[in-house]
Amino acid sequence: LSKKTWRKDVGIKKDTYEYLGVLECWLYDPRVRWLATPLEGYRLDGDAYKPIEPMAPGRFESQALGLHLHLREGELRFFDPKTGAYVRTLDEEAEAAAKAERRAAEAERELAELRAKLAAREP
Repeated sequence: LSKKTWRKDVGIKKDTYEYLGVLECWLYDPRVRWLATPLEGYRLDGDAYKPIEPMAPGRFESQALGLHLHLREGELRFFDPKTGAYVRTLDEEAEAAAKAERRAAEAERELAELRAKLAAREP
């Protein structure tokens, strides 16, 4: 939710999603400015949204996504119960890719060194 859109988000947008049959609607207010809690979820039950009860404080299950939504250290994170791990953020994904590139470059250097040593041994 944002200062400019929160009224529409909790009103007409949510109502429109319900009318269109969107299975779940999530409202996230990290600073708790416009909602009573940072995260609220609604699941379609017949033709009307019903609030999704948390699994534990700050933890919800999204049946539509097959993921859990966790408020973790003030941040909304997606948790995959099948893998037992959090879904990476874009920053985490970029960091993992950079790390993989560094490992690949190191492996290339090691391979070049081994080839050079092998070439030096040959008669």
